[in-house]
Amino acid sequence: MLFKMDFVNVLTQNMTKNSKYFLFLGLILLFQIACKVEETKFIPQVSTEGIELQINRFEQSLLKMDTSILEIEKERLAKEYPLFLNEIFLSRIIPVLQDPKIFKQFIQAEQVRGLLDTCATVYSDLSKEKKELEQAFAFYQYYFPNGKIPDIVTFTSEYTLGNFSYEDSLVGIGLDFFLGEDHIGYSPDFFPKYIRNTMSREYMVSKTVKTLVSDLVGSSGKSRLIDIMVNNGKMLYITDLFLPYEADSIKLEYTANQVDWVKNNEQKMWAFFLDEELLYKTNQKDFQKFIGPSPNSPGMPDEAPGRTANYIGLQIVEAYMNRFPETTIQALIDIKDGQEMLTKSKYKPKR
Repeated sequence: MLFKMDFVNVLTQNMTKNSKYFLFLGLILLFQIACKVEETKFIPQVSTEGIELQINRFEQSLLKMDTSILEIEKERLAKEYPLFLNEIFLSRIIPVLQDPKIFKQFIQAEQVRGLLDTCATVYSDLSKEKKELEQAFAFYQYYFPNGKIPDIVTFTSEYTLGNFSYEDSLVGIGLDFFLGEDHIGYSPDFFPKYIRNTMSREYMVSKTVKTLVSDLVGSSGKSRLIDIMVNNGKMLYITDLFLPYEADSIKLEYTANQVDWVKNNEQKMWAFFLDEELLYKTNQKDFQKFIGPSPNSPGMPDEAPGRTANYIGLQIVEAYMNRFPETTIQALIDIKDGQEMLTKSKYKPKR
């Protein structure tokens, strides 16, 4: 640094007063930029070498089935998807399809085949998402060295399920939940606008990673808002670790304006939860819209999005990790008492 300043002094000997003034301003700007760089979050260097995700296209196999030899085709499908077909798709996602007659009607239905065709057209290539998921799993293995890389299966379910994570073996992506907010199949009666806003391709990777994170973190096992919001904050925090380059608006599932609003009104949101004595409420009816998908947060200004408690939970988790940077992610997950984390974090909302 001394060498650089000496070099500047030599330069300024032959400069005019105005030139020196602008150079001084430039140095201040560079210093400010350097400070901001130092304040950015730590992102470890990871490599995707050795991570080769297997993406199995169940919906394409379903589309190719010859219904004239349905039993033979189902046997073939069961061999291709030994875990997904029977244990998940037919048992948990659409269990009525266990009836052979209903399964055949489902496969032959014009609406179903149209949806399969749409997904085949829109998602003929998933190489971009595959690359992004491989990077996410590289970060996952950085924080969980013994973590197993699951297989990925894509499917359609007539708008029944968007994503799932099955133990550590399989992660599913329901392509029919990512066809764009204006997709004709997204009836406003079932998918209000604030939900449809996130049913597009750019949300696919983030929502897929969130299912894995949800399995990792699990439930707080408690019913107080403080416990639930901190637990949800952990999920957002870990999602950010696995997707450090993804936009906050995608990870939070907010619009850009909503992201700005929560960042600029953190203190007011925290004051609201305290004033309304919500932190220790145990009836979810009292705070559901503050932790679950919602167009707004009741009692807050119209600009406030839903799930504002989760955003505050994230800030509490970040404050805790800043105070105790030696905490491993598994140790963070193991803390189930939201009040304990709040107290130890010494959280103070940004003004």
